[in-house]
Amino acid sequence: MEKNYFTALGPDNKIELMFNYGEVIRTVETADRFILLFLLDNFFVEIHTDKVKKEVLAIEIQEDPDVLHAYIKDLDISDLLNAA
Repeated sequence: MEKNYFTALGPDNKIELMFNYGEVIRTVETADRFILLFLLDNFFVEIHTDKVKKEVLAIEIQEDPDVLHAYIKDLDISDLLNAA
């Protein structure tokens, strides 16, 4: 899927696409929201949801290397390395 096609979709279509074809990479919880990072084909998408209202606040392609690094910096991959 091309980024420009994804960007042109409406919010409901983006959500449906992410949950049907995207892969959840990480979920982050803040005081007021859940932020899910998805991988869809060759790009990353963040979905921000309000914890209390349970509604989507934002759906955006994430390309900032610093933001993406923040998602993975604390991942423990030792189990993956030991399984090989």
